[in-house]
Amino acid sequence: MLQTSNRRVFLVSSLSCACFALSAGSAWAAGSLCAMTRSNPGGRRGTHPGSSAADKDADDVFEALGLGRRTIPIFASYEVENAAAFPNLNNAGPAIVYNPDFMTRLYNINDWAPASVIAHEIGHHVARDRGNSSSHRRELAADEVSGCAMAWMGASRQQATVAMTKGLPVNAGSPSHPGTDQRVQAITQAYSECGNLRSQ
Repeated sequence: MLQTSNRRVFLVSSLSCACFALSAGSAWAAGSLCAMTRSNPGGRRGTHPGSSAADKDADDVFEALGLGRRTIPIFASYEVENAAAFPNLNNAGPAIVYNPDFMTRLYNINDWAPASVIAHEIGHHVARDRGNSSSHRRELAADEVSGCAMAWMGASRQQATVAMTKGLPVNAGSPSHPGTDQRVQAITQAYSECGNLRSQ
């Protein structure tokens, strides 16, 4: 039987584990891996170290996915609307940036909601860019990584999807993102598959 960490690495690999190799654009939105990210109109400028809670969530996700010590820093900024993964933030390498107000709303739901969003953004860093693949497929790949992380961190199925169902507006989809139902399905399917591996 495989060690738990080896099972995790295997499954993340099956979700096409690899780092994106994209160049950051001059504007944050152009440089983000997450198609939904836009600049936050009227947002106060500046990027600051993430909170200790967000840092711990990111550390826990890395550990759950069997990726070893976290190598991607997390920052807080009002210049993004919610949360985003950047392959080369300010020419300093990969990073995750979240809006503090958005993250506070998630923590007010429960502790799993922000962790699952951070896991989704980490998923953008570890899910392979399939060349001409659609932004929908990239978002679903990141959702799958989030579902796996939540299963391996001990969240319930409902906790794994709470950010999607209660923290973000329920919608039918957009040119950049699949609809809520499709995203919840991606999270729960990966959650189930990874939960089965965990029990082996």
